[in-house]
Amino acid sequence: MINPQAVVTMLMAGLLFTLAAGLYAFFYALGKFWKSFFLELLSFLFAFLMVLSGFVLVACPTFTLFWKLLLAVSILAYLIIPRGMIWVVQKLHQKEKKEDLP
Repeated sequence: MINPQAVVTMLMAGLLFTLAAGLYAFFYALGKFWKSFFLELLSFLFAFLMVLSGFVLVACPTFTLFWKLLLAVSILAYLIIPRGMIWVVQKLHQKEKKEDLP
């Protein structure tokens, strides 16, 4: 039986994980496009919050090993996806510029 405090902790950690992941991606992309070191630094703060809340979820005894592994993989994926998407967008724009040149 799960006590109510553990359920509230899991819900808050899940909310913080989702919110921090979105804010990390948003500020990282904005910092890259505006070439702002401050925004990129702010994005890393949200990435740290995301990792911290993710580890709270992984450490929760309610989840089985499968869910813990899935959460750990999602933490790594959320860290990599914004960087990967910026790389893909930059490569696409470089390719379009090369095709436009005579």
